Amino acid sequence: IRRFVAAAQLDDGVTGPLQRAADACRDAKSLLSSLPLDRLESAASLPDLTETSDNFFKALGKLKATRRYDMSRAARLVECASSAIGERASFLLEDQKSLLDESNEDAFEHA
Repeated sequence: IRRFVAAAQLDDGVTGPLQRAADACRDAKSLLSSLPLDRLESAASLPDLTETSDNFFKALGKLKATRRYDMSRAARLVECASSAIGERASFLLEDQKSLLDESNEDAFEHA
């Protein structure tokens, strides 16, 4: 009987925290895999970036169902995503500006 009690206490003491950690990992993986993070950084056009940003923020609605994802981590995730969106938008706008400048120079040369 003593061996069973010791094993039961060990099982509860180890399995409980491990199970909670595994559940937290599953919740985080489910949330993060549903976010279009790669597409945010590789959007090829402003409309594509807008659509992907909308999809990202809509997918954040899953945070309500994720009990174990810390809100401070979620806030950092949103900050990083917002920064990535801003950087990608700046890159795309600069690219468009350079294309417009090139086409204006070509038009001026041919005039």
